[in-house]
Amino acid sequence: MRGLVYPYQIRIRFGGSAELLPLILCEAVSGSRKPISFFGLLDSGAQISLLPKADSEGFGLVLEDGKRTAVGGIGKEELFGYKHTITLKMGGVSFKTPVVFAERDDVPRVLGREGIFDKFFMILDEQGRRIALIPRTKSAERMLEKKIFGVL
Repeated sequence: MRGLVYPYQIRIRFGGSAELLPLILCEAVSGSRKPISFFGLLDSGAQISLLPKADSEGFGLVLEDGKRTAVGGIGKEELFGYKHTITLKMGGVSFKTPVVFAERDDVPRVLGREGIFDKFFMILDEQGRRIALIPRTKSAERMLEKKIFGVL
């Protein structure tokens, strides 16, 4: 069973304060464009992944060609975007996943559950400030079932 361990990354907020977050290095591909690398915030509370509007342009996508959809809100404000499918590479695994590109650029890059969380076993170690991504394979499932889930 092989996986990757990602240490939490520092994100500087407006005003200069810093925070450590579970940011995962991703590589995204759309069409014949070169891959684009970015850090995405792993968010189990997000149903779908969210990227800023400018990222759609970087992938060579026409924003409005996707399906317009509402995605939760940031604060009390409802947020809209367009749903597309891109190829994402995380932890050495490439897969197609749905993402919503927001209608604006001032949104964080969020990695939500749909199309991502079913590809990995994820171990979050908040105290150690790290996260392990283990590609979901039969051998990984058997080992985790025996060593971790079997002891519960």
